[in-house]
Formats: sequence, structure tokens, C-alpha cells
Amino acid sequence: MLKKGSPPLKYLAVGLNKVGDEGVRHLLVALRHPSCELEELDVEMTELTDACIEDLCAAVKDSKTLKKLQLQNNSLTDVSVPALVSVAKASPNMEQLNVKYNDFSEDMFEIFETCSKVRY
Repeated sequence: MLKKGSPPLKYLAVGLNKVGDEGVRHLLVALRHPSCELEELDVEMTELTDACIEDLCAAVKDSKTLKKLQLQNNSLTDVSVPALVSVAKASPNMEQLNVKYNDFSEDMFEIFETCSKVRY
């Protein structure tokens, strides 16, 4: 539990838990809060699907501090690729977006290669 006056949370890892799309939406509300100073969010292997990508990308876009987003080992598909690459390109603070080990076809690799921030 963070108490008032505690240093701001910079890194949050909830990976390897059954967070799912609905659970991650709660985290994204916090990420969008103006006082949030989170720099890295790790939601690896949390059963995320394409259904959460619109909300996820909106939160990343609104964040002024997020540098790294770990999305590997989820159930994301080709449908999510354009939005993920677009938000990585448009977010000046974003340094790394890890989407390894999802359900992307090889056809998407060319799109990933348009953004050096994406790890696939």
C-alpha cells in the first residue's frame, strides 16, 4: 500500500496473473490519472486480448511518463497491430513496447519494423 508522502510508483508488474481485459482497464484508469508517474507497466502473460487495446492505447497516449510497456505472452492478434504501432510512434516518452509471443502472423512483422520502439 502506498501512503501519502511515499515516493511515486515508477514500476508496476502484474504479470503472470489472471488480470484479463477488465482488470487491466482498472490499471489504465490509474495510468491516465494526472498525478501518475508510472514509467514501466508489465502486464506480461495476463490474458489480455484485442478487446482491451483501444483503452490501452488511449491510456498510453495520455500518459506523460510511461516509457516501457510489456505486453508479451498474451492473446493479442493482428487486429491490434496498427493501433499498437501507432501509439508507440506517437508517444514521445515511449522507449519500448514489447509484444513478443502473442498471436501475430508473420505478415505483421513488416508493420512492426516501421517503429524501432517495438520489440516483437
